[in-house]
Amino acid sequence: MTRDLKHALRGWRAHPLLAGVACVSLAVGAAGVGALFALVESVFLPTWPVREPASLVRLTLSRSDIPTASSAVSTAVWKRLNESALPFRGMAAVGADRLVVAGDGDARLGDVLFATANVFDVLGTAVGRGRPLTANDDVEGDAAVAVIGHAFWQSAFDGRPDVVGQTVAVEGRALQVVGVADAAFFGIEVGRRFDVMVPLAAEPLLKGNQSRLRNDRAWWLSVVARLSDDVTPGAAAAQVNAAMTGVEIEMGPPSQAAVVFHATPVNEWPSLMRDQYGRPLLLLLGVALLVLLVTGTNAAAAMVARFADRLPEFAVRFSLGATRWQVVRSLLIDTTVLAAISAVLGLGIGLWLASSTVPSLLHATDRGIVPYVPITATWRFVLGGVVLTIASGVLIGVWPALYASRAARLANSVSGAVSARRGRAVIAMVTMQVATAVTLVTVAALLLRSFVELSRQPTAAAPAEVLLVNLSGASTEGLSVARLEELVSRMRDIPGVRAASVATYTPLSGLIQLAKIDVRGFAPRDMRDINASINRVDRGFFDVFGTPLLNGRVFDDRDGAGAPPVAIVNKAFAEHYLNGRDPVGEYINVNGEQVEVIGQTVTGRYRTLREPDMRFVYLPVRQSPGNPRYFRFAVRAAAPEDVKASILRSLRDALPGVIVQFRTMDEEIGATIGQERLLARLATIYGGLALLMAVTGIYGTHSYLVTRRRREIGIRLALGASQSDIRRLVLSGALRVLAVGAIVGIVATLSLGRVLESQLFGIGSRDPMTLLAAVILFSVCGVLASLLPARRAAKLDPVQELRAE
Repeated sequence: MTRDLKHALRGWRAHPLLAGVACVSLAVGAAGVGALFALVESVFLPTWPVREPASLVRLTLSRSDIPTASSAVSTAVWKRLNESALPFRGMAAVGADRLVVAGDGDARLGDVLFATANVFDVLGTAVGRGRPLTANDDVEGDAAVAVIGHAFWQSAFDGRPDVVGQTVAVEGRALQVVGVADAAFFGIEVGRRFDVMVPLAAEPLLKGNQSRLRNDRAWWLSVVARLSDDVTPGAAAAQVNAAMTGVEIEMGPPSQAAVVFHATPVNEWPSLMRDQYGRPLLLLLGVALLVLLVTGTNAAAAMVARFADRLPEFAVRFSLGATRWQVVRSLLIDTTVLAAISAVLGLGIGLWLASSTVPSLLHATDRGIVPYVPITATWRFVLGGVVLTIASGVLIGVWPALYASRAARLANSVSGAVSARRGRAVIAMVTMQVATAVTLVTVAALLLRSFVELSRQPTAAAPAEVLLVNLSGASTEGLSVARLEELVSRMRDIPGVRAASVATYTPLSGLIQLAKIDVRGFAPRDMRDINASINRVDRGFFDVFGTPLLNGRVFDDRDGAGAPPVAIVNKAFAEHYLNGRDPVGEYINVNGEQVEVIGQTVTGRYRTLREPDMRFVYLPVRQSPGNPRYFRFAVRAAAPEDVKASILRSLRDALPGVIVQFRTMDEEIGATIGQERLLARLATIYGGLALLMAVTGIYGTHSYLVTRRRREIGIRLALGASQSDIRRLVLSGALRVLAVGAIVGIVATLSLGRVLESQLFGIGSRDPMTLLAAVILFSVCGVLASLLPARRAAKLDPVQELRAE
C-alpha cells in the first residue's frame, strides 16, 4: 500500500498536465457542491450557538381550519402561558421590530429585539462582553438598558473594548449598553440578525401609544422554551393544550374551530432565509451535483489517458505474477490521491465562495431586511464534502481501473482492438458528459428566461425615475395629513423634482390593506368577492408612478376633508364588480362608507410581480378618518440620485432628528424577485461552468483520440485523403457525440418538468425556443472545441507518422 501511494505521487508528478486537468476538474465540481451545501446547511441545518439545542422548542399555534401555524402569539396568550404550570425548565418571549437605532455614528433603522430578562438562560447562550439582561432590568419604567449584537458593536462602535457602559439610542431614547452578544449568536430566526436587544418591559417606553405589549390582541411575540428532562415536544404540546383549555384566543375571523398549540423543535423554527430561498437552494444543490458529474467525467477522461500510458507496465506486472486486484488497487490509489487533493482544494474554494458571494447575491426583502446567513465550516460540511468528493473520485476511477487491468492482460496491449475499445469507452464518457451539460445549460436558460419574463411584468408604477422616501424617528409620530402635505410641497419645490406625493403604501412594497366592498347589483360568490385592496394617496400619486388614467379624473383640491367621499378604481375592479362597464359616476361601499368613483386606472401588479392582478380602490389621503399610521413619500425626478441630498436637507429642516431612508423603485421591484434573481444567477453560473467543463472535455477527448489515431490518419493521408476529408472525419465524430448527448440531455430536462414548473414564470418547462437555443449554443461551442483537434489532425505528415510506427 505504501509503495503504491509513493508510486501514485511520482506518477502524477511526472504527468503534471493530466494531473492538473483531473485535479482542477474535481476541485471545480467540489467547490460548486461545497458552496451550495454550505448555504443549504446554514438555512436548513443551522448550527445554533446555544446549549443543548435539541431541548429547545418554540410554541406556535394553529386553528384546525387553517393549515399553517402562527409563529407568533398575542400578548394575552403570552400572559396566560407565563402564569401556567408547564413542563419547561424555562420559557421566554421575544418580539422583533425595526426601529431607529444609533451608536457613535448616524442613526438608522435597525433590528430590535424586545425580550424577557431570562432569554439568555432559556436559550443557553452567553454574552461576549459585559452581562446579559437580568430580572432587575425587565421592570417597566426602569428598563433603560440594552445588549447589542456583535455586528452592531463592530459597525456602530468600531468594536471599541470600552463599549459596556456607553449608551445606544433607540427611537431617540438613551439606553445603557450592559453587554455585547457573542459573535455567533444571531437571534432566534435564521436569516435575521438583531442589532439591539432591550427588556420586554421597555417596549411601551420606546413605542409609546403604538405599544403592542399593552395591546392584548397584538400578535407579535415568539415564545421559546426549554423542555424539562425526558419530556418530548409532543408531550409538552399536549400539556400546553390542556393548560390552555377554555382560554379565549382570537385568530382571524370568528370560528368554532379548535386552537391547537405545537412545540416546534429548533431546526423547524420559522426562518426568513428558508421561506424565501429554501426551495431554490435545494434545486441548485441538485444542479451542483450534476456539475460535479460533468467535472468528474473530465477527470475520468484524464485518468483513462493516464492509465493508457501505463498499460505496458501493467502487462509486465501480470507477466511477473501480479494479480488483477493488485493492479486495480494501485490504480484506485492513484485516483484517491487525486480526489483527496481535489477535495481539500475544492471545499476551501467552496466555503470561500459561499461566504463571500452570498452578500452580493442576496437582496433586501420587501421588509427592507437583508437576509443574514451564518455560514461556518461545520463538521457536516467538512466530512460530507470530503467524503462526497473522494467517493466521486474513486467511483469515476473504478471503471478506468478495471478496464486498464483487463486490457493489460491481453497479449498485445497496444493492439488496434484494444485501442478501438478504449476510444469507444472515452466517447461514451464524453457523451454522458455532454448529456448532463446540455441538461444544466437548458435548465439555466429556462430559469434565466423565466426571471426576464417576471421582471417585465406590467406594474402599477414606472420604475426608472421614482425615488421612495421613508421617514422614521420620534419626530414622525402622529403627523397630521396637513403636515404630510406640507412635506410633499417642500419636495415639489426642489429643483429636479417633477412630482411628489405621499401614500399609505406604494406599489410592490409587499404591503396592502384589504377593505370590505359592497357594490349594488353585485352578488358575491364567496368571501373573496367581498374584499378588495385599498390605498390612501395624495394628489400627484398617479403622476409620480406614471399610472395611466383610462377615464375620469385624479384627486385634486376638491377632494379634501369634509368634501363628498370619492374613490378611483382600477380596471380589474370594474371588470369584477361592474361587468367591465365604465365605473365613473358609480357609487360603491368601502368599509361601510358610500363613495363615488371619479376615475379608473389601468391594472398592474401591486404587491408582488408573481401575484395575479388585484382589484384596487384608491382613496384620497385628505379624507382619512384620522392621522395616517403608516405613510411613505414618493418622488419622481429625471435623476433621482441627484435630488437625494436636497430632499434630506429639506426634511431635516422641517423635522429635526428625522431618519430618512431612500430606495429606488428598481430596488423595490428587486426585493420582490430576490428568490428568482438568486436562482437565475446561480443557475447561470453553474450552467456556464458545466458548459465550460463539457467543452474542455470535448476538446481534450478528441485531442486524445487524434493522438491515438495518428497511424490511421497517416495511412488515410498517404492513400490520397485530403485535409478537408480528415477534418470532416474528426468533426463527424464530434457531431455524433453532440447529437446523442443533446438528445439525451433534452429528454432529461423534459423529465424534470414538475420540479422546474414551480420555479418558472411565464414559460413552461418545455418551451421550444429555450430548448432550441440551449442546444444550438452548446452545439456551436462543441463544434468550435473540436476544430483545433481536427485542424491538427489534417496537418499531420503521413511520412513521419508511418516512419514512427
